[in-house]
Amino acid sequence: MAHTPQKPFDFELFYKGYFFALEAKHQKSHLDFRRVKAHQLESMRSVEVNGGFAFFFIRIEDPKKTHDKFRAFIISRKHLKKLIEESPKASCNAKELEGIAEFEAERIKLPAGEYTWNFPEFFQEFVRKGGFED
Repeated sequence: MAHTPQKPFDFELFYKGYFFALEAKHQKSHLDFRRVKAHQLESMRSVEVNGGFAFFFIRIEDPKKTHDKFRAFIISRKHLKKLIEESPKASCNAKELEGIAEFEAERIKLPAGEYTWNFPEFFQEFVRKGGFED
């Protein structure tokens, strides 16, 4: 049986000369910090050291809600790492992510009842500003 090495992150994006490493997490009701692996944080840190940018896409589905049941955030590696290190809990909910997220994506309905998120808006604005604001 062949061993497949762990991927450093889920997606990569090159946009107007910027490199983005992207790690996706989908959770029900809360983000369990155990789902964020040390090798993922380290791989994403390596991207930043080499001039790229690293973000988590976190989608939370709250089955108890009827309104705002689905929410999706873009959070920098640094902000998520800090939250994990400083939180007294082993998880956080969507409300807690609001305070650290760089962006909350709007859910967009497509034909045939499918949905997508407006993540491109974040990257366009990020590049327009030239990266993080100091």
